[in-house]
Amino acid sequence: MKDLFPQDLKESNNIPLLEQVADRVADLLDRDPELLFSYLYRLDVTEDKVARVIQQGGEGLAQRIAQLILDRQEKRQKTKRAVDVPRNIDAEGLEW
Repeated sequence: MKDLFPQDLKESNNIPLLEQVADRVADLLDRDPELLFSYLYRLDVTEDKVARVIQQGGEGLAQRIAQLILDRQEKRQKTKRAVDVPRNIDAEGLEW
C-alpha cells in the first residue's frame, strides 16, 4: 500500500509541515488524483470543503488542500484529548 507521506518526506524536519503536505498533495494532484481523494476520504476531510477549494482553483490549490488536511488532523487530536475512552471496554454481546 502506498503511504500518504513517503519516508523521505516524514524525515524532513527543517521544512514546515504545511509545505511538506502541500508538496505531497501537489504531487498526487499531478500523478494520481484518485489516490489523493481516497486519502482525503480516509482522513475525513469533508467533501464540501474540498469541493469549495477545488472550485476556487488557481495558484496555491495544493497548499489550500494541505491546510484542510492539517485542520482536520488538529480537530481529530483535540477530540481525542477531550474524549475519555476506557482501555478495557466491555465487549459483552460482541462475541460473534
